[in-house]
Amino acid sequence: PREELSYLRIVRAFQYEKPLADLAVAASARRGPNDVTGLPEIQIDLTIAPEHVTFAPVDGRHVASVEVAVFLLDHADRAIDQVWQRLELNLRDETYARTMASGLTHHASFGRAAEAAAIKVVVYDYAADLVGSAVAPLAKQ
Repeated sequence: PREELSYLRIVRAFQYEKPLADLAVAASARRGPNDVTGLPEIQIDLTIAPEHVTFAPVDGRHVASVEVAVFLLDHADRAIDQVWQRLELNLRDETYARTMASGLTHHASFGRAAEAAAIKVVVYDYAADLVGSAVAPLAKQ
């Protein structure tokens, strides 16, 4: 059930045309250096506003889990590649305080992206059942 519900929430958020803001997320993408195939790598930076992420106290730390899916889009907004990750957070007090002040940052990358035009990022907090999404055009290097 966790994986199934997470998958369904993320897929539905991807299919929904407008950005979802239950979990605020900002994203940017740019072409980076060439990967091993000789094509430019796509570098993605995202920041999740932590106010609605569910952190639980465990052994003196702040623990949370957030699903992140990044979809690489072509010029017709079709997904041509995707990366799904689960961010498992286990933060000390000082790191938690910094994260709450500046946001939860994450980086991802894609290769093989000659036809890429934009990205769509979907984040999901299973514990809170909250979803956020953002679309960002691909910036030039």
